[in-house]
Formats: sequence, structure tokens, C-alpha cells
Amino acid sequence: MSDLLEYKGYYGDVNVSVEDNVIYGKVLYINDLITYEADTVSDIKKSFEEAIDDYLCFCADNNKEPDKSFKGSFNVRITPDLHKKADLEARKRKQSLNQFVSSAIENEISGRKEIVKQLVYVCAPMEIVQNTFLKKIDDTNYTEIAAQSRGVSYNA
Repeated sequence: MSDLLEYKGYYGDVNVSVEDNVIYGKVLYINDLITYEADTVSDIKKSFEEAIDDYLCFCADNNKEPDKSFKGSFNVRITPDLHKKADLEARKRKQSLNQFVSSAIENEISGRKEIVKQLVYVCAPMEIVQNTFLKKIDDTNYTEIAAQSRGVSYNA
């Protein structure tokens, strides 16, 4: 059994008290306090769902807006050096720090790693590079192409 329950967009945890011989939990990620309990594992999900339904009925009866799970903002505590590096990288990408952090979290959760920078060395005359390699790349800023002594470097 998972120790996380979900119903109608609300989440709750599952805990066991051996001392009290009860399974219990509370709704997570909201400011209101909603708890539930059951004597058996098979009843805890039902108890959780009933608690959510009761909460939503209570809110409707009292003209109260139900508390939502997440509002989309949170504080992150990091070292000053990491904060500086993140802000500098965001500026280089012409992003806000919020956009940068949001993208980093999305990439981490989805398991994909965004390619931040790619360096390609081409040992060929500039005319050949421009007519072959560079024309195959769409939506790229070519202002960073610079000739080097052993070829051309391109920063994506």
C-alpha cells in the first residue's frame, strides 16, 4: 500500500499507531486541518475520501472557498554562491530567476536533461561550414560563430 492517497485533487498521508491500534492521516498541502482514521487498511482510503467530501460540503454550506493544494510559489534556501551562479546563468539565458528555477525543476522531475551549451569544432573553411552545417540548424543565433586557429567554433 502506498502511504500517499489522492482524491479530487487533494492528497493525504497514511500513518500507523501501533500503540492506539489505528491507521490515521491528514490532508497534505492545505492550510485547513482535515484528519481521518480507520481500523483497517482497506478502510483508510474510504475514510480519506469521506473526509474530503465532508470538507467540500462544509465549505459549500458556509460559502467558504476550499483551500487548494498549491499556490505555485515557495521559498528555496540555497547557499549564496549557488544563488549567484543561478542568477548569472538565468541572465545569460535572458530568463528571470523564477523561469530558470522552474525549468530546472521541470527537467529534474521529467528525467530529461536540458542541453545548456554545446561546443562544436569544425575544421573546414568558413564557406563550407556556412553552406552545410549551419544551414541545417533552425532557430539558432549565429552571432556567436568565431574563427579559431584550427577551425571554427560554434556555441549553441
